[in-house]
Amino acid sequence: MYTYSLYGDLNPSTSFDNAWCKIRAYLVFVGYCMFFNTFVLQAMFRLFRIAFYRRKSLQSREFFIIAFIIQWILSFILPLSSLLP
Repeated sequence: MYTYSLYGDLNPSTSFDNAWCKIRAYLVFVGYCMFFNTFVLQAMFRLFRIAFYRRKSLQSREFFIIAFIIQWILSFILPLSSLLP
């Protein structure tokens, strides 16, 4: 991503306003969403282990697999506004 920015700075006549540029930006946003949502999942895991230690269903592997799948889906859906005109 940054190499394209540097290339654009060195060659000002080059335009990167095309579909591939928007797709790259979308994938960067998706990566950021996944990265920060991973911190949310880790915080949830710690909260459930300490504060809700009696509710074993909140600590189960299945619960976090479902949360992980929801995280992936939301990470791909929420930044879609960057692709829309």
